Amino acid sequence: MDNENKFEILDIPSNTQYWFVRANSRAEYYDDFLQNNYISVDANSISLSTLLEIPQTLRSSKDALKEQYKQLFQENALKQFKERSQNEKMSDKTKKKEKAAELKRSSYRSRIVYHFVEDINIGDFVVIPYKSAEKFLIGTVITNCFENEIDHVEDLDENNESTYAISPFKLKRRILWIKELPKSKFPDKLSWIENAHQSIFNITNYGNELNPFINPLYRYKGKIYARIGVNTNQEISSTSWLDYQLTMKDILDENLDNVFQKQYVQSPGQIIIYVEQNLYWLLPIVLAILFGKVNYKQGNFTISFIGIFRYFSKTERQMRNLDVEEKKAKIDNIKADSSNKNADTVSKLANLTDKNSEGLKHVILKDIENSAINNEDKEKEKKELKNKFSIESKEKKIGHPKNLHKINNEKKNLEDKLKLSNENPGSSIQFENQKDNLIPLTDEFEKELEKEEPGSEK
Repeated sequence: MDNENKFEILDIPSNTQYWFVRANSRAEYYDDFLQNNYISVDANSISLSTLLEIPQTLRSSKDALKEQYKQLFQENALKQFKERSQNEKMSDKTKKKEKAAELKRSSYRSRIVYHFVEDINIGDFVVIPYKSAEKFLIGTVITNCFENEIDHVEDLDENNESTYAISPFKLKRRILWIKELPKSKFPDKLSWIENAHQSIFNITNYGNELNPFINPLYRYKGKIYARIGVNTNQEISSTSWLDYQLTMKDILDENLDNVFQKQYVQSPGQIIIYVEQNLYWLLPIVLAILFGKVNYKQGNFTISFIGIFRYFSKTERQMRNLDVEEKKAKIDNIKADSSNKNADTVSKLANLTDKNSEGLKHVILKDIENSAINNEDKEKEKKELKNKFSIESKEKKIGHPKNLHKINNEKKNLEDKLKLSNENPGSSIQFENQKDNLIPLTDEFEKELEKEEPGSEK
């Protein structure tokens, strides 16, 4: 089957949460987080074990658990303050003022740590702002909270000093980075967070504003969405919009009323088109016609819904190589021995890509097993993890749209007027370039993966 008849759609679970997390007040640890695939928060010397040992009776209620966090942090802050006030020989007036400030800071810190330890889940998305919100890191959480030391990537200047500040905070979570997004591409409806003062807060209510910038084609809460970029810097006339709508009508024909649109156009901007998931095949057909070859092959149209971990742990470079080798292998006049060689290369690349996904799964499962959460929650996390690595493929028989020649002319007209595109905004952070060895490719680990590969020798 030709590649223009194959589409991969990111499958975002409905219970995914979205978090805004600062790399400290002036984004000092932004580069550290990026280079070393993690995020961290300040627990002010309170250990993770202390937090996880809070009795189950207090965990039955979120409010009770939050109050216990607050109490632990305040008791710890008062203890530290008592020692400091004695050493600094504060006056009673100063002591009273400083004590009140310390209690306020400890309450604030308890809320941050509560979110970080208790609320964030494996598979949630995190957004990290750079200073002055010039750009944003977007990634997905791949571990429970931990406090072990990590090996930081060495990036030294001419004086043999690190080029980035390393976070001293003990509580950490591993992150699989997806991309960096410039401020100009960040969703307008989330622009308010530039001025928000919290260190960490939940932005799940704005999740579907962020999703098109995570990936331009995705499934979320029972609907399939596609982002179409509108890249003209000129004012958009009513005639231009009419031309676009007429093109959509020609492509979709009787299905026009089944495709919905949201337009966010400030020249440049975007159009979000979406359908109910039972009509999953409509959006890829629109994209194939608008941005691929209009004379795409009729017949089987294959769509794969891919879980977030499998989707983002596939290396883009390897997938591009795979695509090239597949095309080479399909050239009619290729020699048999060369064809076999290409097929072998394709097979090896496919296995390598699969190893990345399976390796990441191994790391996450190991983290779940080693975590301090109870067995019931472990099994729940394992079950949810399967969805994040799942692949669900569907096929649809399609034919050519009517008025194919007319659509081709309309496409050229739209390119001149609206400069439509299906680009993936921001700079992708390729899986294979994430330097902290998210997947420990040791000889022992390689052998373990080989045992699990279908058809491998036992």
